[in-house]
Amino acid sequence: MTSDEHNAAESSGRRRRSIDAADKSKAVLRVLGGEDAVAVAHDVGVSIGRLEQWQAAFVSAGFEALQRRSAQHGKQPDRLRSTLKTIAPWFFLLITLAATIFVLVHFMYRDPGQ
Repeated sequence: MTSDEHNAAESSGRRRRSIDAADKSKAVLRVLGGEDAVAVAHDVGVSIGRLEQWQAAFVSAGFEALQRRSAQHGKQPDRLRSTLKTIAPWFFLLITLAATIFVLVHFMYRDPGQ
């Protein structure tokens, strides 16, 4: 079936098989890998326009994911700073308690004659 025949079949209302996300991704990756888009569309059984829509959605989603990761990466120092502000008082309390226990144990086990 040529691309024109396929477009005519789509516009005539004939239902075509449902293509899952994995197959769409594979088709897009084939095109991004250098295969001819018309040939890939023909193999998959969709119009070139449909394949281009999938490709645009695929690339856009990847771009948005990278933006989110970059934004989260920029927030890491703020998150670390916030965590340190929360932990610092407890850390100093722990050190103080450890020092107190060390001093008490030292005095408990020292020789009474000294």
